[in-house]
Amino acid sequence: GILASLSPDEQAAQKLLADEPGLLAALTPLFADGTAVQMRIRALRALRALARGSKQVAAAHGVPDLHRNLMEILKLQSMELLPVASDYAVVYVTDYKLCTLTLQHPGVLMSLMLTARLLDHRLCVSALRIIQAIALSVESARTAAALQTKVDRGDAKKRPLQDDAVSTAEQMKQFSTNTYLLSTLCHLLGSVFPEAAAMAADVLRAVCLSSPEALQWLRGDEDALGTVVR
Repeated sequence: GILASLSPDEQAAQKLLADEPGLLAALTPLFADGTAVQMRIRALRALRALARGSKQVAAAHGVPDLHRNLMEILKLQSMELLPVASDYAVVYVTDYKLCTLTLQHPGVLMSLMLTARLLDHRLCVSALRIIQAIALSVESARTAAALQTKVDRGDAKKRPLQDDAVSTAEQMKQFSTNTYLLSTLCHLLGSVFPEAAAMAADVLRAVCLSSPEALQWLRGDEDALGTVVR
């Protein structure tokens, strides 16, 4: 509870994590399945308070069970937990490796899509915030990898960057070939929640900018296409 109320800035969060290297590992069991809801909420808020910069987000790498516990919450349609978890998740997936793990985790993307279709503002928007953050993270990494690969083309030492470009293309393909996701986003363009409609449009734009296949699919929905390209 104390950590959640501190809301440290990036420098303070970095120092706190450096001084207490086991802090994330200590917080992880507190939001595990079976723990009291209020305790899970406090632990998630503490994680978000500590994730004030890229280094602090990356500190989650390799922390036993942290990823699994977070993913299990993202699969829940919990009005108490999902909004709080989404505050951390949208920062968590800005780290591309953690974003990839999130996309690869069984059932997470499908659960988020199903939740986004619910006529409950908190659940719908929370799920869409995470989907949007994932899509934008993948698109950002894809663009960066493509630009860097172009600059370093022909340099054998830059092979890992080329591998990143392949990886990001594979991740974006999960969006561009997922017709249920595309249809869900098109459906949400007409959401009664303006915030949800705007986020759905952002995700569709990001996917269509990267994927001719998604754009071709979208041409079958003239209203959706008009919303995305305007």
